[in-house]
Amino acid sequence: ARLPGDRVGVMLPASVGADVVFLALLFAGKVPVMVNWTTGPRLVRHGLDVAGVRAVLTARALVDRLAAQGFERAAVEERLVYLEDLVHALGLGAKLRAAAMARLRPRTLVRADVPETAVVLFTSGSEALPKAVPLSHANLLANLRDIGRRVAFVPGDSLLSVLPPFHSFGL
Repeated sequence: ARLPGDRVGVMLPASVGADVVFLALLFAGKVPVMVNWTTGPRLVRHGLDVAGVRAVLTARALVDRLAAQGFERAAVEERLVYLEDLVHALGLGAKLRAAAMARLRPRTLVRADVPETAVVLFTSGSEALPKAVPLSHANLLANLRDIGRRVAFVPGDSLLSVLPPFHSFGL
């Protein structure tokens, strides 16, 4: 909640961590902006500027891997907030309080001031510069409903998504 601005970037691979960060931002009253690092540093920076993002939550391992592949992190370095640093900054007491609240008082989440916009994604930029596309919670739920109309899920089923969280169906 203390990160600057109403919109916060998320640059993480498909993972439980990305899902947790996405939901944590919503419950903190922030709009997650999913960063597509495959477009390259120039278009990433353009997207962040267009969306008004001043902080991007990410992981050092991802940024180091991207840098090894030629991604010039200097284009966005001043906006990067490493999750590893945030985890180390939390004391044991804060972690225990959060765990207790999640188990004993989950209704506190109902009172969260969740933003109307669920997420901001970007177009591919194949014909022009990528455009920021705000999606509502209803948009995301419609995707889930559509999948349920095509696949007959039964209790015990598991899902595996290979799409990244910066794609509407990966999210």
